[in-house]
Amino acid sequence: MSPLRWVLGVQLVIEWLFPKLHLALASRVDAVRLKALQLKKEAVASRIDAHLGRGGAAEAVVSTYIEDVRSAAGTGILTWRPADQGVQSIVMPPSLRCDSSHELDDVFITCAGVYLLEVKGWRDVRPNGGHQAQDGTELDPAHHQSIAKVRRLRDLFGPDVPVHSLVMLPNVAPAQLPWDLGATYLTGPADLSLTFRAHFHARRLAGLPMLDPLCLGSQLMPELDGRPQAKLHHLLWLAERYPGDGRTQVKELFDQLLDLERQAGVRLPLVVRPRRHLVIAIAALFPVATAAYAAMWVRQLLG
Repeated sequence: MSPLRWVLGVQLVIEWLFPKLHLALASRVDAVRLKALQLKKEAVASRIDAHLGRGGAAEAVVSTYIEDVRSAAGTGILTWRPADQGVQSIVMPPSLRCDSSHELDDVFITCAGVYLLEVKGWRDVRPNGGHQAQDGTELDPAHHQSIAKVRRLRDLFGPDVPVHSLVMLPNVAPAQLPWDLGATYLTGPADLSLTFRAHFHARRLAGLPMLDPLCLGSQLMPELDGRPQAKLHHLLWLAERYPGDGRTQVKELFDQLLDLERQAGVRLPLVVRPRRHLVIAIAALFPVATAAYAAMWVRQLLG
């Protein structure tokens, strides 16, 4: 508390303006903090999206294959797929029927049967149907990954609805496909169309009634996870039960995102000291008295 500060009126300025300046500064600091948290959230969310988007290019290609087959079949043959209802991530969460979560790359329901498509963006296939990743990891055969999913769909639709497992490899040349795996590996829309036509004619020659794809689709829809982040919730479920490098990283990123959201929800306390009117009055008297004394001293000096 320097006396000079009172005499020169600095204390008056502090007492009068400081509450407003403090509020403005605190608000500015809080705004900068929230902006920094938002940038961190966007960065973490981008990394999560990168994990969720793996394999998306191959799935998009296969989606065009399915639409080509549907277009070739014509309007007289009904077909259905979850994308018709706006479903982007086909996830069947745990339910009373099954205690596991399953993600289906694509489902194509026709009057001849249900096709569960396991899509892989691989560029080569091992003789056993597996694949060697870039880091040297040996991946299981693709058709093994759909066994539990096929079983779940068969339990849902019943024994009268055939469920076929198809492995789609849009980036693999047909000559590289293994032929003795007891599973259907396809590479393009022609293969998918041929498979559908073969099942269609076999069912008709057997005198079996054609299926109603729309009815089967309405039966499947309630079993799907309709949340916008269905795939993320599926990966989090897998990370808790079957930890793996990619799944664990997604869970860690998601935990970071939740922590950042919690921080963004906590606002800094804007404590503003109320103006002390008595102190302001006293602080105003000092420069006034000083100015009066200085004026009197100047008059005496000049007189």
